[in-house]
Amino acid sequence: SKEKLWEYGLTLDDVTQAVYRGSLNLPAGTIRTEGEEIRIRTIGRKYNGRDFAEVVIKSSENGDIITLADVADIRDTFTENASYANFNDHPCVLVAVLKAKGEDALAQAELAREYAANKQKELPEGLNITPCFDDTEFVTGQIKLLTEDAVSGLLLVVLVLWLFLNTRLSFWIAMGIPVSFSGALIILWLFGMTINQISLIAFIVVLCIVVDDAIGLGEAIYAHRQQGKGQLEAAVAGVSEVGAPVFAAVLTMITAFIPLAFIPGMMGQIVGVMPIVVIATMIVSTVESLFLLPTHLNHLPDPSLPEKPRPRWQQRFIAFHESFAKSLEWFAQHVYQPAVRTAIRYRYVTLCCAVSVLLMAGGLVAGGMVRVIFWPPVDGNSLDAFVEFPPGTPGEVTNEAIDKTRLAFERIAERTKTGNGEPLIRNIFSRVNSFQPNTGYISVEMLHAGERNVHSQDLAVAWQKEVGVLPGAVQQTFHEDQVGMSGPPIEIWLQGKDLNSLRQAANELKTKLATYDGVYQISDDFRAGRTEIQVRLKPEAHSLGLTLDQVARSLYSGYYGDEAQRFQRGRDDVRVRIRYPEEERQTLAEMERV
Repeated sequence: SKEKLWEYGLTLDDVTQAVYRGSLNLPAGTIRTEGEEIRIRTIGRKYNGRDFAEVVIKSSENGDIITLADVADIRDTFTENASYANFNDHPCVLVAVLKAKGEDALAQAELAREYAANKQKELPEGLNITPCFDDTEFVTGQIKLLTEDAVSGLLLVVLVLWLFLNTRLSFWIAMGIPVSFSGALIILWLFGMTINQISLIAFIVVLCIVVDDAIGLGEAIYAHRQQGKGQLEAAVAGVSEVGAPVFAAVLTMITAFIPLAFIPGMMGQIVGVMPIVVIATMIVSTVESLFLLPTHLNHLPDPSLPEKPRPRWQQRFIAFHESFAKSLEWFAQHVYQPAVRTAIRYRYVTLCCAVSVLLMAGGLVAGGMVRVIFWPPVDGNSLDAFVEFPPGTPGEVTNEAIDKTRLAFERIAERTKTGNGEPLIRNIFSRVNSFQPNTGYISVEMLHAGERNVHSQDLAVAWQKEVGVLPGAVQQTFHEDQVGMSGPPIEIWLQGKDLNSLRQAANELKTKLATYDGVYQISDDFRAGRTEIQVRLKPEAHSLGLTLDQVARSLYSGYYGDEAQRFQRGRDDVRVRIRYPEEERQTLAEMERV
């Protein structure tokens, strides 16, 4: 403190130099005797606060000494900037587990959960370790969705083909789905790709079209078989009849997705895996349909052979099965065929109708009736709130605002009834960082969207209304999970040379935007800098023997702190700083006493 320095006639620089000189290890060369070489090393490096207390700052001729403990408060601790973190109404430390490149995210998440469960058994009472905000849950949900869609797709394909064609035929066509996906996964592995959010979406997209070519080929082979042709002859005839159209359709699909592989920038990195998945799946599906499927359908039973006698229940089941095929044939002969003949007879009318439908579809998009949204809103499982105060705001003020915001959502959660009756909030985490004490944020982990029956966007709007306007805050944002490209839906840039005019224009624009329904969380990103004290020397300072360098270094040493030493202690990089106590660095009056 300043009083201690005045009492002993010292300056901060004197203390810094004394600490530097009194704590060092220095090699001093070698003594070469007749028998050996002996190294000389001075040992005096201090490594903890207790050792530094013994450093001599000043001594007198009569033997009196002043140590660092006499003039300073020595603290062996972390930075003094306050940091606030709260997890489910308890103080906490957040540990983020990130996977290395090339690692399996699901395996790493499971490993982290196992570690937490085992570590909890070793912790003392009152100390808990809780896994939360698991980003792999989205991937797990996508895999579950893909699995459910694949299974339901298989069942539907088998059921529909069985109703109108043949049991064996429906089975082998449906097998095209797992075969195509297995081949696509091998190709992804060869290209160094992974199963991620985008590739899973691509698999879901291609799932609905992967068996189209197999259905066409299988039906053609089955029709030739019904006409009495032999096994090999029916297979060759069916492939020859529809093989070219199937191949052309696949090429069209591949051509449509190829441009996605050449999108530059960040967007290209995001969607680059989608064309690879679609193209790989379609290629494998085509190969399976043209070569493997005819081989399996080569064993279809000969329809010309006499049927074996069957039990009555089997005959009724076969009659029920055949009724669907007969009804389809009736529809084709009495409805579809006359409609096609009419369309061909009045071909110009048909062409006009097709062009009219195309124009109507284009008009719906151009007129804004069918909106265009690149990234549609996704009902996520978490909400985030961000509060910002002017630069220089103490962390205590920000933390009070964060607590108010957190309690507001807890009140909303108490009033909200979820679909399964469980609490809306799974975990809630808030934080104010020491390096940026004027900002704070809250993350709320909620029930899954399918279980709570309340859209996250509606909860974000209700959260904003519940909190209201925080006094002194320059920005408050409340938003739900964002998958893909993040950022506000509406963003307007203002440019100009006059800062005051820009601020006035921004305020007028915000006032105008507030008059539109559905526009909320209106804010600007202009931030004034921190308040600054600028120190200059008066003319009479030189007559007192003061220089600008002395004043600058005194302020620097007192407030930022002179780094007297820096050393390694175990795994930690330790810095020794000499400066004024915290209570002497909090008021302008104390600065004037420097």
